[in-house]
Amino acid sequence: MPSTDGRDALPAGDAAGGPAASAAAAAAVAIAAAGKKPERAPRIQQRVQRKQQRTAAAGESAGAAPGLGALNRQLELLIAQLGAAHRLLGRVSAERDALRHQLAELQGIPVEDVVVPSIGTAKEQ
Repeated sequence: MPSTDGRDALPAGDAAGGPAASAAAAAAVAIAAAGKKPERAPRIQQRVQRKQQRTAAAGESAGAAPGLGALNRQLELLIAQLGAAHRLLGRVSAERDALRHQLAELQGIPVEDVVVPSIGTAKEQ
């Protein structure tokens, strides 16, 4: 049916290719592609519809708060930076322990007697 703006209007509802029509088409494609038995079609169609509904709900929730995607990316970046800092601290700690062992070996004393003060602590002696 022609509309006032010159474009053809689509019929409303399922005939327009709405959610029910797309779910049925998707189910038919899924059944044909998977080579499943036709008697399992209603079950497969229900599964496809549930999956589409969950996807639509997830899209709506992401659309309701568009800043969540940016916040998630920022959180992932922060986690990556914290992981890198953790690995660096582990390497520094391992090198400190190796130097303590070398110093103790050179001085001929037990490793426990070698005290390495932390940066920023005042010497008490």
